[in-house]
Amino acid sequence: MKTRREKIQDFILDSMASRPDLPTDQNLSLLDSGLFDSFSFIQLLNQIEREFSVTIDFASYPPEELTSLQGLATIVEEAVVDFVEGNSGSGPDSNSSVPRETFLLEPSHPNWPELADLFRNMYEEFRELGLQLPLRQGGESTWLSNLEKSSSALSPVVGICDGNDELVGFAQGAVKFLPAYLEGQTAGEVLYLYVAPDARNLGLGRALANSLISKLWDGKVHSVELKVISGNIAAQAFWKSLGFREEIIQYRMLERESNPLTE
Repeated sequence: MKTRREKIQDFILDSMASRPDLPTDQNLSLLDSGLFDSFSFIQLLNQIEREFSVTIDFASYPPEELTSLQGLATIVEEAVVDFVEGNSGSGPDSNSSVPRETFLLEPSHPNWPELADLFRNMYEEFRELGLQLPLRQGGESTWLSNLEKSSSALSPVVGICDGNDELVGFAQGAVKFLPAYLEGQTAGEVLYLYVAPDARNLGLGRALANSLISKLWDGKVHSVELKVISGNIAAQAFWKSLGFREEIIQYRMLERESNPLTE
């Protein structure tokens, strides 16, 4: 009888049955090897969630772990085990570190100062994923100071704490006016969503996203938009699983010397 891990790996390999060369190296990247492009890989992640009846915060995992056959199988197996134990009552009755519900986070909230550390850590991960605009030294304090002057109606922030009342995740949005040539409607934007590494794969990213998007819809916006770093395949899968669809690809040129028009 096959183990759960073997069944998961078989499902992943079956999705590649039409491909001529199946991977023999379980640490081989399914993306870098060309076996999948980003679109088909995102489709695979969505198929895995449906097949094994689990919801996984794929954005919580580093790309090298998520995109290898062995790493992906491990992630799915852990999610299935957590789901089974959580629904069978075999898990702990209580855990002081279990996260609580999301809440509107405002400057008067006692956890407000903790946002700065989460914001800095988030940008460090963004840089590793390929973001070309670095956070300047002390930038997190400037961001927090500017946020304190913003209206929570136009720039809502939601947070979530663990059982020890420590902030472990946040999401920030904004309501903006579209140009007059687009009928001057308002649009909501998800600016940031981040969950601390130790609190990931618990569904917190999804809870924060749903909470923030709900607040943006409450503002009667025409639509909700967001940006994702091109190298963050897991985040792309995450947002698509929530109903977002790809619309714009952003490019950036950092050095004037790179511009062929100046040569």
